[in-house]
Amino acid sequence: MSLLFLDKGELVLNLNYEHTPLLDKVFIWITKGGEILGGVVVVLSLLVLKNKRNIVVLVAAVLLSLAVSQLLKHVVFKNEGRPSSVYENLEPIDGVTRHKNNSFPSGHTTAAFTFFTVLAVSFKKKSIQFVAPLLASLVGISRVYLGQHYLNDVVVGAILGLFITSITIILLNRFVPIKVE
Repeated sequence: MSLLFLDKGELVLNLNYEHTPLLDKVFIWITKGGEILGGVVVVLSLLVLKNKRNIVVLVAAVLLSLAVSQLLKHVVFKNEGRPSSVYENLEPIDGVTRHKNNSFPSGHTTAAFTFFTVLAVSFKKKSIQFVAPLLASLVGISRVYLGQHYLNDVVVGAILGLFITSITIILLNRFVPIKVE
């Protein structure tokens, strides 16, 4: 609850001052889940998902969330500065490129919540349904830890990913119900 009352950059600054080489590596690896590794995971998941309906949901939700988050990021909120453009005293993290603009919303977090939500509803296994939101949340936390986003960027990215995926599932269910594997 106290996170809601922090200054926009206070969490970023606190995490930056407390970072360690081990956590730097871990969070860099986690954030890659929203980049190239995310694409590989999507392709592998498409191969695992035997039901073509679930593949359509995944592709539609990912494309729609990508389009909406990029529209918001590059058109609606294009001048929204990232922490490194506001807080010049952030300690650099090796292997992390500091971006200056297009902070809101977090595209990595939107993509992670989109992908892992589809994954969670596509499988009966409780372990997948439990782990999927945790992995998506870790992507968001990694973006704040690495100084790429503010907490509100990742919270809105998470909500956006969940909302777009839910709408995609609801609309597609009108035509062909989702099959749980």
